[in-house]
Amino acid sequence: LNSAIFWLSQIVGAWLLGLVLDASKLKVRSRSRNGFWCTTIATTLSFLLGGYVQYFYQGGYRRDDDNRDLIDVTNGDYWLPCLTIIGYGIMATCVQVYSYWLLGILGSGDATLAARYSGFYKGMQSLGATLGWVLDLEAFGISYRAQFLVCWILISVALVPTFFVSGAAPASWLQLDDTTGVGLRRRSGSVCDTPTTASDDMTQSQSSVS
Repeated sequence: LNSAIFWLSQIVGAWLLGLVLDASKLKVRSRSRNGFWCTTIATTLSFLLGGYVQYFYQGGYRRDDDNRDLIDVTNGDYWLPCLTIIGYGIMATCVQVYSYWLLGILGSGDATLAARYSGFYKGMQSLGATLGWVLDLEAFGISYRAQFLVCWILISVALVPTFFVSGAAPASWLQLDDTTGVGLRRRSGSVCDTPTTASDDMTQSQSSVS
């Protein structure tokens, strides 16, 4: 049931954030800012709720505490852990959806650049999942509370550069262009060279071979 609630909340969260990011009446930069703030709010509220459950709910949760009674869905105490699961599901999907949307905008018009962005993103995501699994091994004995803080710090740090790249900062050095042709511009010109499409890359490759 917990797993089903988590994944259902991801579906709902992805749909809601999709409405924000695909609002056709707004310019790209406005949608990017709105998506950033939605993701930031979802992340902050979820970790605040998770922190309360981790540290204070029924005395908090510790790795060395084996005497805790399991909470059943019929138990009146289930609602808060359930709400936490929903929050984490919405947060996870907001981060994922916004990341891919932003990568698509930044690499717009350049298939090679978009592929590099996506590859780097998935590589870092896989590295993080591996490190998370390693840190949770009994051999290291790292407490659940320490793992919680590491996750919160990492996501908070990641939001800082995203704030500037997304155009949410009033005077950010990097700004999203309001057209779909070029994803990322400096204030005084384009960050990238002339954008290319997949067909352009194919043509260039064939010319190199010949």
